[in-house]
Amino acid sequence: RFHMAQQNLLVSRDVPLGEGDIAPQKKYSSSDMITAAQEMKFKQDEAHRRRKKRKKEGKKAEDESKNDLKKAYTTTAHEKTKDELMKDFNVDFAKGLHPAQVEELRQTHGWNELTPTKQDPWWLKLLKSIFGGFFNQLLWAGSILCFVAYGVDPNDPKDRTNLYLGIVLSSVVTMTGCFGYYQESKSADIMESFSKFATQKIVVLRSGTEVKVDPRELVPGDIVVLSYGMQLPADIRVIECSPDMCVDNSSLTGESDPQVRKWTPSTVAPHEAENLAFFGTMLLKGKGLGLVINTGDTTFMGRTAALACATENVATPIAREIKDFVTKVSVIAFALGISFFIIGMVTDGKLVKNIINLIGIIVANVPEGLLATVTVSLTLTARRMDSKNVQVKNLESVETLGSTSVICSDKTGTLTTNIMTCQHVYYDLQERECDTRSPNEAVEGDFYYEDGSVRASFIRLVRIGALCNNAKFLDTGSIVGDATETAMIKFASGHVHSKYHLGVQKYRNLHEKLHEIPFNSTNKWQISMHRLTPNLALGSEQKEDTRDQAIIVFKGAPERVLAMCDTYLYDGEARELSKETRDAILDGVLQLGSQGERVLACADLVLDVNQYDISKMEPPIERFEHNESQSTTEQLVFVEYNSELLPIRLNESGEDGNPLELEDHFVKHIMKLVEAETNMNSGCQRLFYSDTGDLLEAEQTLRELQIGQGSILHLREGPFKFNGTSRETANWPFGRSDERGLTFVGLMAMIDPPRPGVPEAVKKCQTAGIKVVMVTGDHPVTAKAIAQKVNIIGPDGETKEEVANRKYGGNPTLVKPHEYKAVVTPGHVLQDMLDKDEDEVTEFWNEVLQKPMVVFARTSPQQKLLIVQACQERGAIVAVTGDGVNDAPALKKADIGIAMGITGTDVAKEAADMILKDDNFASIVNGVEEGRIIFDNLKKSIAYTLSSNIPEIAPFLLFQILGIPLPLSTVMILLVDLGTDLAPAISLAHEGREADIMKRRPRDPDVDNLVTWRLVSFSYLQIGILQALAGFYAYFVVLSSHGLKPNFLPGLARETNFIHTTDDDRVRDAYWLYCWDEDFSKGSCHYYPDPSVGNGLKDWVTGDDTFVEDAIKFANDKWAYKFTEANWNANNETFKTNYKNLIAHFNTKTYTNSLYPTRWCDGNDYGDRKYSHCDGSRTLEGQNSLFPIQMRDRTYALAESNSAYFISIIIVQWADLMICKTRIRSLFEQGMSNTFMNYSLFFETILGAFLVYVPVSNTVTGTRPLRFTWWTSAVPFSLAIYIYDELRKGWIRKNNGGWLHRNTYW
Repeated sequence: RFHMAQQNLLVSRDVPLGEGDIAPQKKYSSSDMITAAQEMKFKQDEAHRRRKKRKKEGKKAEDESKNDLKKAYTTTAHEKTKDELMKDFNVDFAKGLHPAQVEELRQTHGWNELTPTKQDPWWLKLLKSIFGGFFNQLLWAGSILCFVAYGVDPNDPKDRTNLYLGIVLSSVVTMTGCFGYYQESKSADIMESFSKFATQKIVVLRSGTEVKVDPRELVPGDIVVLSYGMQLPADIRVIECSPDMCVDNSSLTGESDPQVRKWTPSTVAPHEAENLAFFGTMLLKGKGLGLVINTGDTTFMGRTAALACATENVATPIAREIKDFVTKVSVIAFALGISFFIIGMVTDGKLVKNIINLIGIIVANVPEGLLATVTVSLTLTARRMDSKNVQVKNLESVETLGSTSVICSDKTGTLTTNIMTCQHVYYDLQERECDTRSPNEAVEGDFYYEDGSVRASFIRLVRIGALCNNAKFLDTGSIVGDATETAMIKFASGHVHSKYHLGVQKYRNLHEKLHEIPFNSTNKWQISMHRLTPNLALGSEQKEDTRDQAIIVFKGAPERVLAMCDTYLYDGEARELSKETRDAILDGVLQLGSQGERVLACADLVLDVNQYDISKMEPPIERFEHNESQSTTEQLVFVEYNSELLPIRLNESGEDGNPLELEDHFVKHIMKLVEAETNMNSGCQRLFYSDTGDLLEAEQTLRELQIGQGSILHLREGPFKFNGTSRETANWPFGRSDERGLTFVGLMAMIDPPRPGVPEAVKKCQTAGIKVVMVTGDHPVTAKAIAQKVNIIGPDGETKEEVANRKYGGNPTLVKPHEYKAVVTPGHVLQDMLDKDEDEVTEFWNEVLQKPMVVFARTSPQQKLLIVQACQERGAIVAVTGDGVNDAPALKKADIGIAMGITGTDVAKEAADMILKDDNFASIVNGVEEGRIIFDNLKKSIAYTLSSNIPEIAPFLLFQILGIPLPLSTVMILLVDLGTDLAPAISLAHEGREADIMKRRPRDPDVDNLVTWRLVSFSYLQIGILQALAGFYAYFVVLSSHGLKPNFLPGLARETNFIHTTDDDRVRDAYWLYCWDEDFSKGSCHYYPDPSVGNGLKDWVTGDDTFVEDAIKFANDKWAYKFTEANWNANNETFKTNYKNLIAHFNTKTYTNSLYPTRWCDGNDYGDRKYSHCDGSRTLEGQNSLFPIQMRDRTYALAESNSAYFISIIIVQWADLMICKTRIRSLFEQGMSNTFMNYSLFFETILGAFLVYVPVSNTVTGTRPLRFTWWTSAVPFSLAIYIYDELRKGWIRKNNGGWLHRNTYW
């Protein structure tokens, strides 16, 4: 039962109720809401500590300027009388301001325009996109270091690896920066949107004259002429207005109903004052005068604009996640790099070499392709969302929507259609629900009998809705008119067409309108009279008389309409309206009103055709003698009728009770007396006077017609003519004390209905653990009704007040917190609470926001902003939806702002991150699902990408620790990160959703990070280790094929034993590698450009000066560059002659195995040391030398081993990509239906082959062609990765929550 306080509210309202509805709700478990409530855990201890800290430090919570902005809009102009206003603004309302005053005020207040915010030029935004952000700066730093390393390289020729690396890194960061700028380029100038509210020239009163001025010229104190249809140019205090003046505040306050304006002082809050009209709103009806009280930035909209611009943008969760991840990875990269740089400097002290190693370790740790992967993945998702009517402006907001835990939604235009629609009708004493899905064609409902014929009472209700209505259909099919009348005519349209096969406009034309008294806020009703032809008469209206009848149709506030009725319609027949029936109807009114619906009662009356005959012909126009009169000494006039003069004595009294002078009487007084004399209804009388030929009107006075004592008027009879502008002056039955009343037909209840699919969407959000909070500027009763309709407030959602009325006699202080689940907080209550001290404010927010069902009504823009902020402070990720100017600050403050694309203002769209192109809240659910999918898929992409970090890092670690030749170059690392891995990583963005994605709770940003330690453990310590083993295995296989077995490798990289040049012309074929000690790890292997370099060489060839002399001569003659097969053949004899001792040393014996059939290898070198590995082993004791391998061979062997390592990463990433498709499901369940992924597997393989086998790629990247068998070396490891992960996932599925699940589920 609707409690008494609400009944009083509904009955005592000055205007009809706002929208709502009472459709039966589907029941659902309260556990659905508990999940959402858990997302609003309140960190009270932490908040308390923060407050204490601020107090201790003497800091304010916000800057004073921002606090000032967040205070509610205040003014006292609405409370002042006209005299007080004239004194305060120093203006005479009759004359306006003088030019001197205008100039003085303009110097003080400035122009009436909004101050634009400073914006960066496009090129600066582009530069910020390229060079801004920690990750970008990290890559730029790496690129610069590469260029520096290339520049300081002392070798001749320089190693181009660093040059290529620098170019690639700088290109990557530039391209991704440009791509991000292109995707997210938008104007941040919110003020530009507000400037679009500039109006046309307006009329003001200055120095007693009406003049037209531009809106920007207005100053406080100006008197503005207000007229229908104008857009208000400033904040206005109404000082004069017509009774029907209404404004549309929906874009500013969220109220969908036209708001009545009055000139009388008011004591309510400014944004609810009926005598204020605000800049940017529309004057829908009426005319009057207004006093400008605020201009420019001080207006309500100006403060909202400033608030939106002052509101700081909140970093999206995905941005914070990526920043956190990159920071951690960078710390690890720099820590490792610097550590090994220090070790290298201590070991050999070579600065350039160790800087290059430092860069290599950093590059190996940092996933350079991550930025491109994330950007492209988000873009793909944004395009997918665009196809679902969600336009993404900020790419990162895609994932933010998926992690949202609270949606603060506007009501009007977001949850509802912003189109008033007939939700219920009431006739035959029963409530019937209407179809709101397609109002113009709605014919479904309990309105027809089984044979298809329409119910008699209902069709009369439809007739009233169509005729007592001033809304109009345009040629385009759209409807222009008041929102309520538009709703009524839409509802009537479908049923009129069903009954008569006519459009409403043609139906109206068949019912000619004879007279009307329009609706006004004083009467709260509208009445019109129409011609009813016999063929359109219904039921008992049909008579044998074939004359047209007059029908009265009437609508208005139910209590007013019922007061004028004495019968009611039941099953098409009029019955006496008893007190019991009247009470039953009022109960129906209250029931509909409690649902937030605007209820109008409808009545009609067909008039007696004999008494109100409208079928007669109009008499012809006649002219008589000018000022014709007859002499008399009495206060009377004469009326000529049928050639007979009737004396009419006038003796009416005025409002003061004193007799009126003859000239002060009205024509209607004469008509009344004539009716008594002739029995001719006053409506049928046609009175002429003098020679003008004009008919006299009932409301004209004799003075204005110059009718005096003895004047002769002429009476003719015509069809009945309705006149009168009020109930008192009406000349037809109107339920007055001495006459017949009307017949009550039924009720029509209008509502701004929920959008189709919204209740289901809200329910789905709640299932997904997302709390939906309504924040609206509409009335609390309406807001609550809509909240119940769309499932924001469930069936068990009692408010504190309702529990108090039900259990504690209306005392809310006795209600315990667990006894109610719903909160409906009006703006004035919220403002009162926010004005209290900080501890009380915090307690208030905690009490309200922890409830599972929350509605805020009658809120200001500043309050909406504070609601969002309060949710964020309590750990929620907040999405805000809205369409009006009033929503802009909250849209910008939210983690993600969502604006309406159709009804949304430009201001709201500019402030938002996303735009719903179909204005449908239900589209948000699609966005949430896509957001969760992209988070899942980004997690999978990162897991896939990070797995290759270990096989990229490990080569540098072993190179630095063991001194083995570098297994993977930095250029090849980039080939993986930015080449072969990029397409597969992006392909995961196309992966479909997992079955439970909309049943999970929103992720906790403090726990459910994009990159967790479990994911790092999975990628690095599990899959990454297996991949590194595969890479080293391929590396060892290739080097072993060249005779360099694994046990030979440690220590070989202590000196420049392997050069990384791709310039074949400069490969030094005559350079040799010598190892002085058996223990290579001690750094005893040296590579010299010629045999005469190094002190160790002289010790090795002790006493043989001829060898040393030849070696020095060999070097000086630069034979090091000529020692090729061609030069040997051309200069064989010269060489033998000049370097016979050198030849004697190296030509003693050749090493004749299959790999090196022409290489020299002797049992003993010149210094009587054994050549190592001549027999394929290293078993000889003592100091040994490595068998001679030319530099070209060593370079080629290392390049092949690097290429094999690179290809092995591709092979194992096949398996890695497939296992990353799911986090817990088997690949057999998920399948390989991701076409893009299948192509990416093929693409990375083809790209790898291209880089290995195409000569130009070999030159640029340092790769070499591989034997096919070397490709297969990583295949067993790829299978091992797949089998391991399938076993792991299977165990987790079987033992959900077990140790393996807790520690390896990422």
